[in-house]
Amino acid sequence: MDQRPNLEQVALDRLRAGDQPGLAAVLDRWGAFAKSAAVETAVTEAGAHPFLPAGRRLVLPAITWTSA
Repeated sequence: MDQRPNLEQVALDRLRAGDQPGLAAVLDRWGAFAKSAAVETAVTEAGAHPFLPAGRRLVLPAITWTSA
């Protein structure tokens, strides 16, 4: 089992330590990763919702879960 801390745990550790530059670095790293994984897609009017307006958008790809 993977014992590495997740994004939330690392961010909360930085907050608890009062380390604002450290928190900014954690969030910047996540933002860079998310941007590198994003794909452009066309969102139709039928597929749009308040958090995903219609039009061409950069989105994170869908996760496909598989059972081990």
